[in-house]
Amino acid sequence: MNATKAVMITTLLVAGLAGCSKEQLASTPAPSNPSTSNQSTGNQSPSNQGATKDSAAMPNTPAAAEPVTRPDGLIIQDLVVGTGKVAPPSSTVTIHYRGTLTDGSEFDSSYSRGQPATFPLDRLIKGWQEGIPGMKVGGKRKLTIPYQLAYGEAGRPPVIPPKATLIFEIELFDVK
Repeated sequence: MNATKAVMITTLLVAGLAGCSKEQLASTPAPSNPSTSNQSTGNQSPSNQGATKDSAAMPNTPAAAEPVTRPDGLIIQDLVVGTGKVAPPSSTVTIHYRGTLTDGSEFDSSYSRGQPATFPLDRLIKGWQEGIPGMKVGGKRKLTIPYQLAYGEAGRPPVIPPKATLIFEIELFDVK
């Protein structure tokens, strides 16, 4: 395959992933030299700026991810992807956590107590039972938990009001 065909195929792939229409793609000129195209046009993508061969070769580099909303309303967002052991659903986890209401008021925090907490997942609220499994040790995850997966319609007054959506930031240290 010659260099011009390779550039066209790469441009088609990138344009397709970016959601460009065929018309937009047709009006985009192909670079004349693929090895210098980013340098000559100054159109280096933000994800490649400052990239080195080492970072490009490491697809599992810990980084934040977009939030994922499950059908039951639980929102999971990895703030830092860990590199250690994966937490299975039936595990006991050692974590640091901070729990807040949607107005930002904190109702509980292992950080404020100065030491991580250890819990068996099967004894926690449903939002944690669904939201922690799959995390890797060293990771940090944000869970936005609808009241149905937290403390229900009654809440836990006076700290957690009825029908409260809870937001937790959880940092995973150990899995057993």
